[in-house]
Amino acid sequence: MENEVIGLIAGISGEILTEKLHKKGKRVALIEGKPGESGEETADFVCRADLRQVDKIDSFFKEMGVKKVVIGTGHILALELSRDLDERGYLLSNDPAASLLAKDKIRYKEALMAQGINTPKFIRISPREEMPDTQKIIDYLGLPCVVKSPVDKVLPQKANNVDELDAAILEILGKDSTVLVEEFVRGVDVTVPVLVKKTGAEAIIVSYYSKAQECHLKGFTSNDSRRESLTPEMETEVKKYCEQVALKTGMKGLCRIDAMVVPDNMSCCIYILEANSVMVTGIHENQMEYGRFFLEREGVDFADILIETTMDKFEDYR
Repeated sequence: MENEVIGLIAGISGEILTEKLHKKGKRVALIEGKPGESGEETADFVCRADLRQVDKIDSFFKEMGVKKVVIGTGHILALELSRDLDERGYLLSNDPAASLLAKDKIRYKEALMAQGINTPKFIRISPREEMPDTQKIIDYLGLPCVVKSPVDKVLPQKANNVDELDAAILEILGKDSTVLVEEFVRGVDVTVPVLVKKTGAEAIIVSYYSKAQECHLKGFTSNDSRRESLTPEMETEVKKYCEQVALKTGMKGLCRIDAMVVPDNMSCCIYILEANSVMVTGIHENQMEYGRFFLEREGVDFADILIETTMDKFEDYR
């Protein structure tokens, strides 16, 4: 529909996704959380709102005639907003239930295990519990291990000894967050963008990307991942595995799956670490080289893929 207004919630991807929507002949009603966010200068209509202000955003979209909304950021508030907009009858680029599942690392790992998908062993610690017996954690997971906030209140960190483990757990508990303590697996770090459409899933590329290294996560060293490439056969195996992961966990559209791959002779063992149900297509300073890897070295235009897939999905509802 020419001149149709599409709602957009995209964070740092606002500008590139606005550009892609304009090329499709769409106008854009952008929600921005603060002044000067990406896309503010190019979107046709802009509403500044806290993403928890559902009524305000709903009123703005209704005023602009918006019925379809593109979610271009994986921020927890955007995903919760997508759930609320879904309940109010908007068509969305993502599946809110699958997005919120993937955002909670513990629930996601439980879903993986229920589907028979390989993921590192873990222990959950609730903020309502007393400080657990560290030795029991070590007996089950070993040292080193990885300590995470399931909803990213604190960046992941690697605990190399008992003192670091205790400190990492206490830091996350201090944020009133459940703690995820995970088995450390040394292998080849990869991230796999997967496109999920009604016809099935397609893994686009295997990228050799280590979040721990690129984001300088606490406790990790350059020796914590194997700096090597997989064989073409192993890459194919990883792609097929990630396609099944995306399908079995209900992903829709363009998502990204992070995995650790341990080569073993002619095959490999694949551990799924986490997933981003909405793949960011803008470039953040911590992801600059990662973004360039796709956009320049591989020539993959993920913003274009996201919008093409979303427009196809929206057409199916006509």
